[in-house]
Amino acid sequence: AVERVSLKRNGREVHLVGKVLVEAKDGGMLLLARDGNMWIIQPEELVRRESDATPFEPLTKEEMAQELLREMPKGFRIHETANYVICYNTTSAYAEWSGGLYERLNRAFFNYWKNRGFELRESEFPLVALVFDTQASYMEYSRRDLGTPATNMIGYYNLQTNRVTMYDLTGVDTLRQNGRRTSTAAHVNQILSQPEAERTVATIVHEATHQLAYNSGLQTRLADNPFWVSEGIAVYFETPDL
Repeated sequence: AVERVSLKRNGREVHLVGKVLVEAKDGGMLLLARDGNMWIIQPEELVRRESDATPFEPLTKEEMAQELLREMPKGFRIHETANYVICYNTTSAYAEWSGGLYERLNRAFFNYWKNRGFELRESEFPLVALVFDTQASYMEYSRRDLGTPATNMIGYYNLQTNRVTMYDLTGVDTLRQNGRRTSTAAHVNQILSQPEAERTVATIVHEATHQLAYNSGLQTRLADNPFWVSEGIAVYFETPDL
């Protein structure tokens, strides 16, 4: 059954619809919302809680896209692929390049485990990627998202929100060409196929692999997953063309 929960956090009231995964004796809970976000709710934050017989249903890609556009600042747009909803405020060419990279990884990931006898499932939720136009805007968002700026990361997967966040790598100073912003798929490919870009692209694939592992049933979010297993899998898939 669906739970409708209202809580007060950081001075504002938040209204959630989801299903309870864990309920503590003190009244706290872990709630899985329809967008795939896992909310850790403390008992003192609860304002109201109601349940009904409505079955829990994740957001569709269209609903997810609308939620993201309402949440993100003005200027963000949506690019959808077969498995991903990419919310971006950089060029459409870069969003399309990102979508192609993620889909290649998706195919390689599922094929690899299928060939080894693992039965994985398709993601219950649309897979979300946020792509910022600049490192500065990415850092500002990461401070709110993680509680601290992602100073030494060009991208990350958030276990709680279930999103991958990154910024336009063609804006990295060492990869700029003559100080110009790339705006076509050919320019994006030209920059990101250079040998010096390999590790930055690998980092994005690494974080997207975490997202796939936790949405396919290979691993369980917020479980006590051994660090070496989680990171080993992500490192192994850093090339999307296995």
